[in-house]
Order: sequence, then structure tokens, then C-alpha cells
Amino acid sequence: MDRAKPKLVKLEGEFVDHYHEGAEEAFFCLAGEMEIDLVEEIRRLRAGELFVVPAGARHRTRAARQAHVLILAPKGLRNTGAEPHPTLTAPDGVQTI
Repeated sequence: MDRAKPKLVKLEGEFVDHYHEGAEEAFFCLAGEMEIDLVEEIRRLRAGELFVVPAGARHRTRAARQAHVLILAPKGLRNTGAEPHPTLTAPDGVQTI
């Protein structure tokens, strides 16, 4: 993962289904539990567990209750993938940790 940009997030509910062409995205669950829906499987993460979504893999994150997650992705990667979402796409230039 070249020049990863960390983002500390609180997840609750379901995010939009998306993919990142040519870029991996790593999720490290710090507190709580979350799921990552992939085309052929569902990955469940608990506190202390890490999963790397392969480049180009369609995925959706969700958490029934609030989960604290560290996301590592290349700097400049759009959080909603190739297609912007009217309410979920982070604005360009938003600073993270």
C-alpha cells in the first residue's frame, strides 16, 4: 500500500457498496465489531483484527453498533470508490488524522 493515509472513523450502520480500482484498503477494528461484505463472503472483524480488501474488490462495511476503526488507504482515494455518492462521499481536501 503505497503512501497510505490513515483515517480513524466511527462506523455505525451500513455504508455504500463500492470498489477501488488499483488500490487496497485495510480495516483495523479498534473497538466494537464490524462486517465487510464482499461478493463471495462476509468478513467479521472484532477489536484487534485486521482485514485488507484487495484492489478492485467490491465491498461494503457495516456495524450494528458503533465500532472504532482505523482505515489505511492510499492518499487521495475516494471513500466511495469510482462513483461519488450524494451524501457519503468525503469532500476533496478533508483532513484526517
